[in-house]
Amino acid sequence: MLLRADALRYSHPSGFVLEVEHVALAPGTVLGIIGANGAGKTTLLRILAGLREPERGQVAVDGIQLYSLPARRRARYVAWAPQQHVPTFDFTVEETILHGRLPWSRSGWAEGKEDAQAVERAIERMELEELRGRVVTTLSGGELQRTVIARALAQGTPIVVLDEPHAHLDVAHQVRALEALRAEAGERGLGVILSLHDLNLAAMMCDHLLALRNGHLVAEGSPEQVLTERTLDEVYNVAMRVEPGIYGSAPAVRYRAYGEGAS
Repeated sequence: MLLRADALRYSHPSGFVLEVEHVALAPGTVLGIIGANGAGKTTLLRILAGLREPERGQVAVDGIQLYSLPARRRARYVAWAPQQHVPTFDFTVEETILHGRLPWSRSGWAEGKEDAQAVERAIERMELEELRGRVVTTLSGGELQRTVIARALAQGTPIVVLDEPHAHLDVAHQVRALEALRAEAGERGLGVILSLHDLNLAAMMCDHLLALRNGHLVAEGSPEQVLTERTLDEVYNVAMRVEPGIYGSAPAVRYRAYGEGAS
C-alpha cells in the first residue's frame, strides 16, 4: 500500500470526535470520501495529508510514519489542495504553481529544469495555458481552484489529497479536472484522495469510497458496494434512488423525490 492509516482518533475542541480504524490507498488509484456536512471529511483529509496530527493512530506512506517527519519532508510525500484558498500576494498563475516545487528546493526558490517540466505538465493538465500570466487575485473561483490543483500536481508527490476539488468549477471543468487526476493516477501511479459531495462524480471517478457519518466510517468499498440506497439513507438521512450500471459498472444516484413512483 502507498498509504496506510490505522486506529485514527481526533477530538476537536467543539466536541466532535473522528474515529476511523483503517484507510488504505494503493498506487494508481482514486479514493473518494463522502458524507454529509460535518461528517469529518476535511478532518480526515487533513490527517492523511500530514496537516493535523491525530491524538491516536498512525499514518504511513511507503512504510514511513508521516508524522515522524518534519513538515518540509512530509511535503515531499503528500500534496494538499484545499477547498478554499485566499491569495495574499499578486503572484501569477505560473508562479503560484511553481511554489509547489519548494519542498524540493535547496535554494529557497524552485527554478531547475525538473521544476519547469513539472509546472508545464500541471498547467496542461488543468488547462491553464491561457491563464499562466494572470495574477491569481484576479481569477474567478473556478480558475483559482484549477490553479490550486495544478500546484498540488506540480509538487511531484506520490500522493495528492484534495478537499472537494470540484468546488467552484462548472460542470465541464469538474469532469475534466477529475479526469486529469485519474489520468495522473494511471500514468505515474499517483495515489489520489479526495472528498466529494457529488455522488455521481464519485461513482464515475473513484476506485474506492469511504462513507463517513458523525466521524465514523459506515461503509467502504467500490462505488457499487458503497452507493446503495440503504447506505446513502444512513449517511445523508435522505431517501435516494440508485440505478446500477448507468456509468459503465458504476451506479447513478438521484433523490427519490424525483424518481418514478415517489410519494
